[in-house]
Amino acid sequence: GRNRMYGLGWRWPKALSNIWLQNVGFLALCTFSVALLTRPIVSVFVLGGLFVLATVLHLIYRQRAFCNYVCPVSGFLSLYSMTSMVEVRAKDAQVCAKCKDKGCLAGSEKGWGCPWLMYPSKLDRNNYCGLCMECVKTCPYDNMTVRARPFCSDTRIKGYDEAFKAFIMVTLALAYSVTLLGPFGTVKDWANASETGQWGGFAIYAAALWASALLFLPGLFYAAVRLGRRLAGETKVAVRELFLGWSYVFVPLGLLAWIAFSVPLVFVNGSYIVSVISDPMGRGWDLFETAHFPWTPFYPEAVAYIQVPLIMIGLYFALRAGHRFARETFGEGARAVRAFAPVAALVLLLACGFLRLFVG
Repeated sequence: GRNRMYGLGWRWPKALSNIWLQNVGFLALCTFSVALLTRPIVSVFVLGGLFVLATVLHLIYRQRAFCNYVCPVSGFLSLYSMTSMVEVRAKDAQVCAKCKDKGCLAGSEKGWGCPWLMYPSKLDRNNYCGLCMECVKTCPYDNMTVRARPFCSDTRIKGYDEAFKAFIMVTLALAYSVTLLGPFGTVKDWANASETGQWGGFAIYAAALWASALLFLPGLFYAAVRLGRRLAGETKVAVRELFLGWSYVFVPLGLLAWIAFSVPLVFVNGSYIVSVISDPMGRGWDLFETAHFPWTPFYPEAVAYIQVPLIMIGLYFALRAGHRFARETFGEGARAVRAFAPVAALVLLLACGFLRLFVG
């Protein structure tokens, strides 16, 4: 049987076997991100609380229940793993079908059964694979392997929880760009209410953030999907199918937007790492004789020239995936173009918004 771990080993509730808890948790953490990043005591409480929660859940539920269903970080790692250029897959499905041992599931003396409660031989997406390699170790026929693949190979969003994670990530990328990189002083003060004391403004900021992520962007997308369906003259294809199929466009766009957002943080403030590494605890140490290294921005004038291509790459992969889904659903030709046009316009509008924030 499956390798036994310490704890009660209860099954996780079926109603919560999705990433909605992760969505809400991540959005909540990001709402207070300024305090989380600038107040050490807040960081201690949040990270310590997550550590305690993970331990408690492990003692009650089997396998990686915390990682699968609760951890705020797992949700966006799961979403963006769809773009990964590495995957764990079975070499030959027939070998798995004939296998009686099922070491990848039950475990063996060589390793654990899949801690993520997946059936490795049937993996067709990266979303819920943690790349722990236990299945590679335990397969008695050496039939599991790690292989390279093209960027953005996984393109199927399977549920509304995953779709809303994509909406949340794009919204947060926009919000962070406005708050941390933009010239909007009032918004910065509202987001940093723990320092400024503007809690009324913070309430407005938080409400706008949650409404944008959970209502406004999904609502615009839903309207675009309905309009595209109408322009295509299609009534047989369910709106749900189109909504989930096209929601993938926010995955590559969101990922590249986050990378573009990170570029100025690294180029402008990366030199702080050199000094902090010598005094990580703020105790006046100089472990590597770099504690007094001055703040030195690294080619800040090049930032925009990196951000623009990144956004364009994200836009390209978003439009390519969306158009491919339209062709698969509505057939080749003008009908697919008409169907995808409203969603494509929304994606283009978001890309222009990012470019406006990044380069002015």
